[in-house]
Amino acid sequence: MEELIALRELLQKGNISSALLMIDEMEEMSKKDIINKIRSYGIILLLHLIRQKAENRTTRSWDVSIHNLVLEIQDLNARPNSKGTYLNEQELRESLESGFRQLLTNHL
Repeated sequence: MEELIALRELLQKGNISSALLMIDEMEEMSKKDIINKIRSYGIILLLHLIRQKAENRTTRSWDVSIHNLVLEIQDLNARPNSKGTYLNEQELRESLESGFRQLLTNHL
């Protein structure tokens, strides 16, 4: 909220270049937040998939959770008002691989 107040003040003062720089910074922060959420959902998804494989079974609850996590990741990754994504396929794979390494580090 503070950023929006500061942005308004810059615009009211006519300081367009600083306002544009602030907008760029806010966009970057928003993108990082979305990518972190995608990674977090990916870690939970990997936990469910590993557990399914390790126990060689599944439950309706796991299946629903896995399905919902995939949908949530897809929804978060889709850019609003465009046909693009925040992470391309390679970046998404790298994010999930990084999450997998974190998962192994924290749970072993």
